Amino acid sequence: LFDQGSDSESMKRKAPFGLVLLLLLVSSAADAFTLSQVPGRQQQPAIRHATTRHLAASAELTPRAVGFYVHIPYCRQRCRYCNFAIVPIGNRFDDGQNADSRVSKWRSGFDAIDNKYTSAVCKELESLFRQEKEEPTKIPLHSIYFGGGTPSLAPISTIETILQTILEHPDSPFASSSEMEITIEMDPGTFDVEKLQSLRTLGFNRISLGVQSFSDETLALLGRQHTSQDIWESVQMLSKVFDESRSDNLNYSIDLISGLPGVSLADWAETLYTAVNRLQPPPKHLSIYDLQIESGTVFGNWYGGETYDTDETSHNRSAQ
Repeated sequence: LFDQGSDSESMKRKAPFGLVLLLLLVSSAADAFTLSQVPGRQQQPAIRHATTRHLAASAELTPRAVGFYVHIPYCRQRCRYCNFAIVPIGNRFDDGQNADSRVSKWRSGFDAIDNKYTSAVCKELESLFRQEKEEPTKIPLHSIYFGGGTPSLAPISTIETILQTILEHPDSPFASSSEMEITIEMDPGTFDVEKLQSLRTLGFNRISLGVQSFSDETLALLGRQHTSQDIWESVQMLSKVFDESRSDNLNYSIDLISGLPGVSLADWAETLYTAVNRLQPPPKHLSIYDLQIESGTVFGNWYGGETYDTDETSHNRSAQ
C-alpha cells in the first residue's frame, strides 16, 4: 500500500487490517495515488501505480527516499479499543528452559505461526524486488518502521530475517545509509536489556514505546497488560542500552491516548506533564491519538452509538 507524505505510525492506524507490510513512498508524484473509502473505517490508501517507476516523470529524475513499514501482528491480548490487524498470542513466554508441557506446546505452536508469517513477508518483499528490478539506480531508504501489533513480542531472529531481506537481499533495489532511521514499536513489560542490546546490534536506533497512560487504573480499563511501573523500568532499560554518555543519544517516542472515559482535563494535563517532565531522559516525540470507538471492540459494545462523559460516574460504569 502506497501513501504520499504519511508517517509510519499514523499509516498503521489508517490501515488496521489485512496487512503484511506497507511500503510508504514519500514523493511529489501526487498523481500516482488515490484514496478509497471503506465503510466504517478511516480512509485507506489504494494503489493506482504499484511501482516506483511512476515516481519519476523522466529518466533524469533521481528517485526520492522512501520508508518501509513492516507489520508484526503479535499481541499478548486484544485491548478493549483495538480493531487493528493483530494475532493475540497470550503471555506464556519462557526462556526455552521451562519444562512445563503447556508452555512447550504453546511455544511450538507460536514458532509454527511465526515461521509462516516471516516467510510470507519475505516472499512479498521478493515480489516487490522483482517489480523494481529494472530500476536504473538504487532507491534510497530513509526509514524502516516495525509496527504492529507488538513487534517486541517477535523473536529477534524474525526481526533480523526481515531486516536482512530488505537491506541485504541480492535483488533488493534499495540503498541504505548511515543516516537511516530504523524504528521498532515496543510495549512496556515485553522486553529486557538483552533484547534491546540485540536490536541495537541489528541497527535499530529509535524505539516507539506504547505507553498509552501512566495510570494503572486507566491501563486496566483499556485492557493493557503493562503497569505504570513497567513504563519507568522500560525507560531505564532504554537509557542503559542506547544512552551511552548523553541524554540526547536516546531516540525514543511514546504513544498516548487522549479522550478516554474517566480521564478529566486535569488528569490529561497530568499525563502530558509526566511525559514531558518526569520521564528521564524525556522522549523526543509524543504520538497522541484521540480515542475512536470502533465497532466489534469491547469499547464499541460499551459506547457504540452514544456519547460518554469523562467523569467518575462514566468511568465506574465502564469498569463494571
